[in-house]
Amino acid sequence: MWHPKTGDTAIHLACRFGRADLLAEFSCAGLDLQISNFEGKKPLHEAAQFDQSECVKFLLTKGCEVDCIKRGDWTPLMLACTRPQLDVVKLLVYHGANPAFVNKDGWNSFHIATSYPPDATDSCGSTPLMDALRAGFVDVAHLLIQHHKADVTKRDNLGMQPIHHAAQAGQTAAVMFLITQYTIPVNAVTHTTLITPLQVAAKEGHNDVLKSLLLHGADISLTDHKGRTALHIASGAQHASSVALLLANGAQDCSDLSGHWAKDLAYREGVKQAFLNHGA
Repeated sequence: MWHPKTGDTAIHLACRFGRADLLAEFSCAGLDLQISNFEGKKPLHEAAQFDQSECVKFLLTKGCEVDCIKRGDWTPLMLACTRPQLDVVKLLVYHGANPAFVNKDGWNSFHIATSYPPDATDSCGSTPLMDALRAGFVDVAHLLIQHHKADVTKRDNLGMQPIHHAAQAGQTAAVMFLITQYTIPVNAVTHTTLITPLQVAAKEGHNDVLKSLLLHGADISLTDHKGRTALHIASGAQHASSVALLLANGAQDCSDLSGHWAKDLAYREGVKQAFLNHGA
């Protein structure tokens, strides 16, 4: 059965409203998971357009064509790019969706994605620029900044700027791109927590980022709102090699606002040894 005006089937509606459980039932009953409505939309189009990631995942695992087209030559990836969430986009691309496919208007998925305000934010306050840098796509970041005027100093809900996101993800090239080409301050701090890119990298144990930030003048002695230095944070995260790197670059142990010294936070033998090797 289908809707007399749209041709939508129960499968289309299940995808639109995120009922992956019903899709499983329909599949077991032998129904066609690639049936089209009167606009040529297949269930995968519906799931992608309405950001129903579980339905998208189910359909793809059942072998549905990832680049199926509807009227106007729109693919599921194009429809997903009209939404602010990235989960469905990632799923489709992972399963081989072609972002270069062009519709009848000459648009590909990238054109559609960038037709939105360049600094549009998700629920966490992240922008497309932050996402691009976090993933290491420096060329995309450059395009967003140069051609779409994306804000390189925009902050997310935690007060983190693009440089913090790049440092957190261990994307050294992205960090250097921001510092060298857009003169982003190497010691940029979050609004309330006063966290620097160096401290973010220390928490994650990204030594290449630490080295590059220090080479470009990062202040190793800066403290966050709790009085913690990058050394405190690396020690608390039990990153022995990061602790050794910071100590070798002049980090001095000190007490934070709670009275804790960085070496007091070390409980793994490798981290304790890093302090001992430095005479701390």
